[in-house]
Order: sequence, then C-alpha cells, then structure tokens
Amino acid sequence: MSFTTTEDHKPFNEAVQKAMGAGILVVCSHRDEGARIGTKVFPACLGSVGEHHTMLRMASCNMYGKLQHDWDDYTVDAASKKDNQYDFCINSQDVRVGTIPFLATSTERVSGSSVSTAIAAGVCSLLIACLRTLDEMTSVAKADPTTKEGRAILHMHENVRRALATDDRPSYAAIKNYLSTMAPSTTSPRFITLDRFARLDELRDDTSSGFFQKLLDLAANFKV
Repeated sequence: MSFTTTEDHKPFNEAVQKAMGAGILVVCSHRDEGARIGTKVFPACLGSVGEHHTMLRMASCNMYGKLQHDWDDYTVDAASKKDNQYDFCINSQDVRVGTIPFLATSTERVSGSSVSTAIAAGVCSLLIACLRTLDEMTSVAKADPTTKEGRAILHMHENVRRALATDDRPSYAAIKNYLSTMAPSTTSPRFITLDRFARLDELRDDTSSGFFQKLLDLAANFKV
C-alpha cells in the first residue's frame, strides 16, 4: 500500500489487521515527513501494535542509504517510539518512471516511501516466486543421498519446503530475515539494495558461478 492517511477509519484498520492475522504480508509506506511530525499515520501505525503483525513499513532513502527524513532509532524498544520506526528503506529518490516498459517514453522521476513500498512489494513477490520455482526444480525423487550433490539438493529442498510451510508462502519472519541479508553493510542493516537479492551483485565477478547457482544459494541459505 503506497499511501498513508491520518484518518483512523475502523473498517479499513480492521481489514488490514484481519489480513495480518491470516499471516498475509502487508507492505506499506511510512510518512515521508519522518519522525518530526507527531501525527499518527495509517496503515503504518498498525505495524507497531502487538507481536504478531506481518507488516513491513518502508521508508525512503537515497542510493547510499541516507534517509530522506529523520526517524526514531529502530533499536529502541519503547512504545512511544514504535509509531516512528520503520522496518526497511530502499533507494527511492529520483527513480525514473521510464524504467517501467509500458511507460518507457516518460521522462518523469518519482521519489518517496510510496516508491520504496512498490519496489519492496515486488522484491517480496519475486522471493516467493523463486522459492516456489525452486521447490518444483529440486525434486527429492531425483536426488541421490549417496553423493555430495544429492545431499545438497535434499538439504536445499528441506529449506525450501520449510520456507513455504505456511500456505505455500514464507512466513513474515522468514521474509524479513532474508531482506536483512540484502543490506550491503552491517552498519546499516535496514538499508537494502536490489543487487543483493540472491547475491546477484556477485554476477559482476567473472569468476563467480552463474545465475542458476545463485538461485540454488538462495534456497541453501534461506534460514527459517
């Protein structure tokens, strides 16, 4: 949901909470004004309520991970800070609209958390699709447990099956943990970059293995 609203509309809030209660991942924008504006915004604030929410609150940053606005320290576990904390940020400043095929002629550039939210939703969908594809590819029947390669396939299949154990989709915690691996630096664990998906940045290295191997690595290292 690439929007925020200050309206506390009960039917809308209940619909979002019902989706989270069913284990559905909810990706939404946080306000672009940052923590200096004290007004509570929806649906982002619903991700600060309770321990069983499944919401990813996205903030906007530049290509170096510098936040567009100030936010409260996400490491502070205080109720008064929860509404002003975000989960992840993605480069979403001056993004070319023309990168979308059916808008290729556009010269417009867009910025803000609504952009990072759309990108994050796409990344999460791609992650789920990759895991489901790997599940089909890594058939246990074809794996020989007496060989190193066969044992690796069995291990990978076990990881993928465990990851998709919740109605054929990864759990909220599993997705959040994987997104954390897309941070290029341990000093900024909430800043994620797209070329870290399945360690695709390593494909720039001519000595690295191919794309298929990167997908296999995704499954082998997906911790639940």
